[in-house]
Amino acid sequence: MLEIEPHGIRIDGRLWIGFERTLRLPNYGKRHPLPAGLGALPIRRAAELSDRLPEAWRQRVGADDILLPLHDREALFVLFVPAERSAFAVKVAAGGINAVSGAPFDAQVRNAAQDYLVCPPQAWLDGINSGDGTVRQFVATRLGSGQSIEGQLSGSEDEAGVQFLVFPARPELVFESAPAGEHQVETEAFAAETPLRMGLAAGGELEQKIYPDPYGADVWSERPRASFTAHLVHADDWAELTGTPTPPTPITRELYRAYGLPWFELADAHLGDVPASPRLASVRALEDRPHPPSETERQAPEGGTIMAHCKLRERLRLLNLENAGTSVLDASPEELLAAEAPRRASPILKEAFFQTSDTTDRNELPELGGLEFAIQEERRAVIEAGQRGIARLLNEGEEAELTPAEELGAEAIIQLTGRPAILIQQGRFFPPPAEWQTLEPHRASIEALFKSVGRIEVEGHPDLEWVGTGFLVGDDVIMTNRHVATEFTSPRSDGRWGITPGMKARIDFAEELGGGTPAEVRIKALIGIHGRLDMALFRLDRSGGGALPPRLPILSPASRPRRLAKRQVYVVGYPAWDGRRNDPEPMQRLFGNIFNVKRLQPGEILGFSAGDKIFTHDCSTLGGNSGSCVVDLETHQVLGLHFGGRFREANHAVALWELQNDPLIQRAGIRIG
Repeated sequence: MLEIEPHGIRIDGRLWIGFERTLRLPNYGKRHPLPAGLGALPIRRAAELSDRLPEAWRQRVGADDILLPLHDREALFVLFVPAERSAFAVKVAAGGINAVSGAPFDAQVRNAAQDYLVCPPQAWLDGINSGDGTVRQFVATRLGSGQSIEGQLSGSEDEAGVQFLVFPARPELVFESAPAGEHQVETEAFAAETPLRMGLAAGGELEQKIYPDPYGADVWSERPRASFTAHLVHADDWAELTGTPTPPTPITRELYRAYGLPWFELADAHLGDVPASPRLASVRALEDRPHPPSETERQAPEGGTIMAHCKLRERLRLLNLENAGTSVLDASPEELLAAEAPRRASPILKEAFFQTSDTTDRNELPELGGLEFAIQEERRAVIEAGQRGIARLLNEGEEAELTPAEELGAEAIIQLTGRPAILIQQGRFFPPPAEWQTLEPHRASIEALFKSVGRIEVEGHPDLEWVGTGFLVGDDVIMTNRHVATEFTSPRSDGRWGITPGMKARIDFAEELGGGTPAEVRIKALIGIHGRLDMALFRLDRSGGGALPPRLPILSPASRPRRLAKRQVYVVGYPAWDGRRNDPEPMQRLFGNIFNVKRLQPGEILGFSAGDKIFTHDCSTLGGNSGSCVVDLETHQVLGLHFGGRFREANHAVALWELQNDPLIQRAGIRIG
C-alpha cells in the first residue's frame, strides 16, 4: 500500500521516502562533503491535479505518481527511512536512466551487478553513482537543454522526473535487527524540516557511497511492491498549478557557510561501495552558465517571449535603459537597490539575490549578524557585476561575451529599474522611476481604475486567508482565474459547482499599503468556471447597501490595435510571496516585507496567439496577481485576464477581446467593448 503524505511517500507503513532541497555544489574537480537538508519539498498527488496538467503530461501520469517543485539548477536528495526490522531494495532512475548502473530502467532485481539501493544501510541518495565513494549531485534542469542525464545518455528527454521501484524482502524473511552496516552521522545535529517539466542533470561530486547489498539479490521479491514517478515541476509554475506557495530558492555556498549550517561526513569506512558505471561516468556536469536561448527566444516573433541573455542589449533598448545607461552605471549599488528594493520580488531577483531556506518560525534560526553582512556583500557584488555587463553591452554590442555573473547582474538591474511594481496608498500610486515617467500623464485614469480591482478573501479555508485578485467586469460581476475559484468552490451532488459548504468569500477593493478602511463586498454565487480558459465569474451581493465601483471597460475586437507587440500595458493586483507565513529574514531586509497589497505593475505586450486566445506580457507579477486585469496604457481599457507566468520567459493573459461570443461571457451579461 502506498500513501502520499504532504512531504513524503509511505509504503506499507514500513518505508518512508522523502525529498529534501539542499545546497547545489559546483563541479570543479573537488569532492564535497554532504550538505544539510534545507527543508522538505512539498508533494502533491499528480492525479488530483490532472485536469490542470497539459495533455502530454496527463498521458504519463500514473495513479501513484507525485509532483514536486524545483527551481532551475536547484539540488535535491532522496531520503529513505525504513521501519525497525524492515529492509527494502529500491531502484531509482533519473529520466529512465538507472542512477546506480546507468542502464535503462527495468523492473527486475538481478544477481548480476547491483543496480539498486538497499535500505538500510542506504539512508540518502544525493545523485548518480560516480564510483570511488562519490555521487554526482542531482540538479534540476529544464528539458530541451540537452544537459539532463536522460538527454545525454538516451538522446531524448521523454521520461523526465525520478522513477522508483520498491521491492520488499520475501515474506518468509524477518530481519531481527538492522544490518551491521548501519552508520551514524559525525556532526552536530541539524533539525531540518521534515507548467514546466524539469529533468535531472549531474552536478558537483559528493562524498557518498552506494552500499553493496548485504543480503543478496535472492532476498528480494520478484515484483515491486510500489512503483511511482516523481514528476518535477518548475517552481515558478507550482503556485499556479497547486494554489500553494512556491518554495524559495536555496542559499549560496557563501551564505550557507555564514549561516553556520553543517557538512556531513559518514562513518562508513567499513562498508563497501558499488563500482561506477562507465556509462554514468560519461555524463557531463551541468554548465554553470544560464541556459542558452531557445530558437523561439532567438527569433522573438510576435507571440514570442522575453529575450534571453544574448538579447540583453535589445532589452536595454526596449526598457529605455540604453539612454538612461549612464545614470544606471553611475549609481552606487546601494542607490539602485534602495530605490526599488521595497517594491517587488521578481523571480530574477530571487535568483540574483539568493535567500535563506524557508521557515515558519524565525526563532529556530541562528543569529543573523554574519548572514546579513554576507547578504549585503553579495547584493553589492551582483549589482557591480551587472553594471560591468551593461557597460560592455553598451560599448561592444551583442558580441560582448559576458560572464554568468555579469548576465545575472544585468538582468537584475533591468528588472529593478525597468519593470517596477509600484505601491499604492490611499488610492494613489507612488512616484514611478525615471524609466516610467510615461505613467504620470495618465495618473488620473489609472487611479480611477484602482477602485474596481480587489483582493479575493476567504473564510473557512484550511490554509489560506486570501486566494488571488479579481476585478469588476459587470455591474455586480467579478472576473478572476479558474485556479483561484477552485480554492473555495467545489462540485455539488447534482454535479454543478458552487461555493464550498462551510466557506465564505468576499472581495476587498482596498487592501493598500498602510491598511486603511476595508471596502468589502460578499461574493454571493458562482456564475461559472470556463471549461478551457483559466477564467471564472462570480456574482456579488448588492444587498449590503452602498454603490459598487464602476465596471472596467473591456477592449472590443474592432478597437484592437493592429500591432500588439511592444504596446505599453499595466497590471493592477496583489503580488504575494506567502500570504500565510512570516517571510524569511533576508526577504524582510531586501524587499521590506511588503506583499499582499495592491500595486501598479507596468510593462509591455510581447506577443499574441490568436488560436489560444492568449497574449504574453512582461509586467512584474507574483503569485497573488492571479486574476489581475491587464490594461492598455493608452486607452485604459482591459485587454486581458492575467493567469500565470514563467521565469525569464513571459507572463500570460487571456485575450478578453476574443471572447465576445463566448457562452460564459454572454450568460453573465458582460459587454465586450
